[in-house]
Amino acid sequence: THIHEGAFEGSAVTKVILPEGLLVIDDMAFDHCELLEEINIPSTVHTIGQRAFNYCDRLSVVVIPESVNSMGYYAFDSCGTVQLMVEATEKQDGWNTYWTDSARIVWGYDGQEHTYKFNTMGAGTVESVTTQYSVDLPVLTRDGYYFGGWYDNANGTGKALKSPYYSTAKTQLYARWLTEDEYFDIFGVDSKHPIEIKVGETVTIKITEPGQQVYLHVFVDSSTGTYLYSNAGADVRLDAQLKDGGDLGDKYTGNKLNDVDGDGDHCYLFGGHNCIIISSPNGDTGTFEITLLPYA
Repeated sequence: THIHEGAFEGSAVTKVILPEGLLVIDDMAFDHCELLEEINIPSTVHTIGQRAFNYCDRLSVVVIPESVNSMGYYAFDSCGTVQLMVEATEKQDGWNTYWTDSARIVWGYDGQEHTYKFNTMGAGTVESVTTQYSVDLPVLTRDGYYFGGWYDNANGTGKALKSPYYSTAKTQLYARWLTEDEYFDIFGVDSKHPIEIKVGETVTIKITEPGQQVYLHVFVDSSTGTYLYSNAGADVRLDAQLKDGGDLGDKYTGNKLNDVDGDGDHCYLFGGHNCIIISSPNGDTGTFEITLLPYA
């Protein structure tokens, strides 16, 4: 009835079938089982200990039964893209706040197959998906429109659905399409919907509130599609002017950023990726014209 602490730690096991009647999976029981691809958790288990499945990064799906009322710190730590299908509808009182670091969690899992149907609202056909787990929502394109996400109603009201998506009832999904003005008014621009800009181009962005961040995907070489971060020798300058007279006043040069006017509003390279972020923590808001120029 009890798998003891570290029982399979570092094992090369790839599949585990646990018996009904098991009550406790103790601390680090399957820690660093880096080849483990499949495991079941019986409906009798009430405790999963600290780091029980730490670094089991080949797991794809784990069902956590409603019987589990105690979950330890980082029980599912560093488990890659595992989906945790949780029968409970919310985190239980006995679960540590940090029971997982980055796993994809689905609450209210019922173990049944559901068919998800996609109405693209004019952007072609997306095949329905039948699964007993969650579904990854596709990202669509349509000439002349911005994709506004998936909704559970044809009017596109309420909040856009998050991917991966799971529901036992609302399985007919509808795409929402937005004009450019509608898109910027609703979303601004974020890391999932960046603007692409090449040297010599000008784009228009909106900053609607202090602290908002606008992401630009930067191409240095328009002929080869080289991104800024992959060509450290290409120095560029951002000329960020606010139409009503404000000025972000910054330039981006190689790996260094200068806040030229010293006001704290700035642009900077995002985590070594191919994005430059425009941010206005000190309150400049409005419509900006951003021009990316060769630095001189």
